[in-house]
Amino acid sequence: MTYVLGGAQTDFARNFGKEGNGLLEMLAEVVPAALADAEVPQQAVQVAHVGNLAGELFTGQAQLGGLLVAAVPGLDGIPSTRHEAACASGSTAVLAACADLESGRYDVALVVGLELMRNTDAQTAASHLGSAAWVGHEALDAKFPWPALFAEVADAYDQRYGLDREPLDAFAANAFANARRNRLAQTRDWSFPAAAFGPDYELNPLVEEGQLRKNDCGRTAEWARLEHLGAAEPGKGGELILSGATAAGGALPVNPGGADRPRPPGRRHRRKDAQRRRSPGRRHRRSHPGRRRSYGPDRQRRRLLHHRRLAGRHR
Repeated sequence: MTYVLGGAQTDFARNFGKEGNGLLEMLAEVVPAALADAEVPQQAVQVAHVGNLAGELFTGQAQLGGLLVAAVPGLDGIPSTRHEAACASGSTAVLAACADLESGRYDVALVVGLELMRNTDAQTAASHLGSAAWVGHEALDAKFPWPALFAEVADAYDQRYGLDREPLDAFAANAFANARRNRLAQTRDWSFPAAAFGPDYELNPLVEEGQLRKNDCGRTAEWARLEHLGAAEPGKGGELILSGATAAGGALPVNPGGADRPRPPGRRHRRKDAQRRRSPGRRHRRSHPGRRRSYGPDRQRRRLLHHRRLAGRHR
């Protein structure tokens, strides 16, 4: 059994670059907070995985597995790996940690996802993010590659099924409403008039790429994802959105805590940072050659019950 014991998140409204901080300071802040929330000492962590898309481009910093240990010296000596898979970088880090735990090689894994992208101008940031597209083949003449690619998705969907603006507007409005309930969201204090989610050329202008507008240029990908994941039949994602099922409190809430991925009915959200695989009566595996930690049966049972309670608390 694998448990998620705890986690932490930085305030997305902060601008670490303007504060004079970088990736190292971000790690030094969030990792100890996550371990404290999980009640796991640094010395108990046996393996670490870091998800990051473009640290080299935005900061010039690669080797983020090593930077993690530089930021949190108590992790010295453990294997630490950086994972890159565009928007799925954090998810692949979680999958790798789960594989480590399920293999039985390690008992405690740390997963970190971080990006620093607000330390440059918008055009440079857009170019950096374009590296996640197929360079030399996609968005060749686009000033903003990803809005251009999202617009292509919108055009293709429109040709196949017809693209209705009303679900796009509802999806964007729901996303910002969810952010207002998240005390760490970047847009938690932003406010918009209702017309900002419609075809208003001043409040919701067209972007430079394609037919999409400012507040819906990424929504087509999320709409299509609902259908790809089987939450709606092809061409029926708009109906699902307008039914209210994807809103907070609906049957299939989408993005209630910051993730784009819809959650199946009945499945609770889990925070992902510190993970532990434990079995009753099982000793810790070695985290250092020649060093073994073990506990008596009574303490093992108490610790297992404690971690189960923590796992339930963070669902």
